[in-house]
Formats: sequence, structure tokens, C-alpha cells
Amino acid sequence: MLGTFEYAVIGIGGFLVLSIVAIALLTEESQTDIFNYDKAYDDLIPRRSSIYVAMAVEDIPQRSCFTINEKDFSELSYNLRSAIHDAQKIDTHYSDSEMYDGVSYRTDSSESLELISKYRFNQSTREYFGSILKISDTTYRFECFFEFHDNQYKLTIEFDGHISDSNIVNVNFTRNEKGLPVIQNQNITVYYGGFNNTVLFHNKLDKEITLTENTWLMGSQETLHHDSAPLKYKIPPGKFASHYFTSMTLDDIVRNYVVEPYDLKGQIIVKHYPRCMTEIEVRSLYSQVGAYPKFPRYIPEGYSFECGIHNSNGYVHLVYFTDELRQQFEDHVNAATNHDFYSAGGFVIDYYNEFIMSNWHMDPTYDKFERAKGIENKFTNSTLINGNPAIMLKEYFWRDGNSYSFNSTQIFLDDQILYYIRGGLSQEEIFKISNSLFNS
Repeated sequence: MLGTFEYAVIGIGGFLVLSIVAIALLTEESQTDIFNYDKAYDDLIPRRSSIYVAMAVEDIPQRSCFTINEKDFSELSYNLRSAIHDAQKIDTHYSDSEMYDGVSYRTDSSESLELISKYRFNQSTREYFGSILKISDTTYRFECFFEFHDNQYKLTIEFDGHISDSNIVNVNFTRNEKGLPVIQNQNITVYYGGFNNTVLFHNKLDKEITLTENTWLMGSQETLHHDSAPLKYKIPPGKFASHYFTSMTLDDIVRNYVVEPYDLKGQIIVKHYPRCMTEIEVRSLYSQVGAYPKFPRYIPEGYSFECGIHNSNGYVHLVYFTDELRQQFEDHVNAATNHDFYSAGGFVIDYYNEFIMSNWHMDPTYDKFERAKGIENKFTNSTLINGNPAIMLKEYFWRDGNSYSFNSTQIFLDDQILYYIRGGLSQEEIFKISNSLFNS
């Protein structure tokens, strides 16, 4: 996720009263609750939101935005009533804090919009550029103090940004050449792991639509491994909803949905990244997030590529075995981080792209030669590999009271890319493997 929110308050006089009037209208066509809202805020409708409640250590009446009585309290959602009740019991760990520890929960936009329309809040926004495509996005925060039962509380409502830190797949609800509603990208496959699992659902029709997941088509195992609540989004015309798909199982998850009032049906297959990737899978999946790991052209006799082990969307382990090592180490995936595997003769090439790992925030001061100098010491040997600074080192570890070692080399490239090669080979062999990376 991106860093700590830094919001800029844009309300006049600290307050902004949205002209969102929560009127639950059940239309014959959509059969969904519709809000009348200020068009400047209609992209809040399809967003996920969270609500946070904390009790103030000290009651300062002049900072309260509103007061609720018993009747108002009874009309709040069960989750919010519970959060207010529970917030009274939570003591703070910090004596100088203005708030006791609070209670938060996730909710859809309808509850949050209803609160915003009914009470006054301070509004603030934060703009950031999400995903590898650097798409501009905005998050919204509404917060204020309120009075209830002679206590003062702080209520904070946050609407999520649309774009997560992964590549994007677009699904369009639009019309074909005959004017009939259709889904473009009706059946798609996404890979969890940061590759392409953020899906944007665009409403290019002229009416508000509701996207709902057909949970009755899901088996118990699929429901168990769901990343979150089933898909349920209202999307005004011209807006889009986003969903970050995850998978808690190695099995494929099939997620079917329907779009009303047009009765359009679509499907998303969520795949977990392969536990042991082939060269083709490594190249294909990582290229989707702008990562391009190199494979060596030179491999010592008897060795062959075994696995690409996913660490994150800018970090992959490329593991090489001999036939003897395959018999010795049954778990070929975990061998990638096993010192015994290195000392026994196996070798691993790590591709680490810090530019991608740091959410695509380029460091203008980055210098690969300075980076290498920061690691130089009396135990390392410095060299150049294809014009790039490199550090060569013998690494030691202890097992059962005995000392073991293996050789390693780190190569620093432009754009904050690092190759880290380690294994039970001579430094001469690792040097030859390293050089061949740049001839691939």
C-alpha cells in the first residue's frame, strides 16, 4: 500500500456541507437504492469506505460539529452503534493523546454517504498516482467531533482510492454497434501477486448500474478463500468501480457477476501466481508490471533452470539445480532461500527492482556506484560486470556447530535494479554467469 495519508483540507471555514440527500428510491428499472447527490461527488458512490470512531479524552464543546440523541442513535447502523459503544471501553496507551483508542470497520458507500448527507463534516482529499501506469487518483476523508451521552467522539469516514499497486485490467459496460448493452472483456483472468489484479469496471452506459456477484454459484471452498465480501458496487454513468482481487488458495477462483438493470453477466478467474514458474511465466507475468528479469546465457555443465519463485511484483528468485540436487532437496521452491542448498552446489539469481518495489517512486539521487560503495568493506571484492559496479563476497553460516560457506555477487544497475547471485560455485563460475546475464 502507499504511505501515510497526507490530506489537504479544502472545506471553507473548516466545514463543507455536501448536498448529498440520501433518499432511498426503489426504482422499477434498477431495483437499487439511489442517492441524489452533488455531481462533484458522484465518484464516491462506487468506492469502498471505512468508518472509525474514537472517544475524546477531553470534551471540548466548540469543536463539535453535531450532537445525536437516543433517537438518532437508534437510527444508526448496527456496526456504528457497536463501534460507539465499544469506543467507550478502550483506553489509550499514550497519556498525551487527545483520543482514546478507537474502533473501525469496513462498509460500502451507502452508509457513509447517508452520514455525510445528514451531518456536517470537515472534508479533505489526498491525490496520488496509483499503479505502474501512474493514474491520478484521489482519496477522501470526512471527519468531525460529535456529542452523545455527555461524551465527545470523533467520527472519521474514509473513501478508498480506486487504484492499487498492481497493473490494471479494464472491463467496460457499454453498447455495441446495434445499441445493445454489452460487456467488453466479459471473461477475464487475473493473477494475484501484484501482476494484474486490479480490475476497473467502467460504466459507459447512460444509467446507474449495480454490479453484484452471484455468490450462489460459488462452492464452499471458493467462499472460504474469498479476498473480501462479494462484489457489490453501484456505478453512476460515466464513473467506474475498482476491485483488487486476491487469492488465499493455489486453486483458481471463479467469480461470476451480474450487471443490473441490463442482466449482463461476466466472469473473472482469479489465479494465484504459480508456485514454481517456468521461464515463460516469469517473463510474461513480471513484464506486466514493468519488471524484466534477465536469464543467464551461460550455465555450468549439469545445471538447468528449475523454478521462478515469486516474492513480490519486483522481486523474483531464479533457481538452478543439478539432477543430484533435485534428489537431495525435495522442496524445490523453499530451496531458493536454503543456505544448505547454496553450499551443496545449487545457485540462485535474485532479481530485485527497487524502483517497482517502492511503488514506482523514482529516487533522483540514486547512483549505482555510490550504492556499491556503501557495501564495500574488508570482506568484499569490488569489480565491474558489463560496466556495472559489483561486489563479490564469501558468505558463511553455521549448522550443527559447523561452519559452511558459499560465494555470492551483487550487481548494481541503473533504475535501482539489483542482481544477487549466490551458490556453491567458485567465484570464477559466478562471474561468468553474471557476465552472461547481459548477453541474454
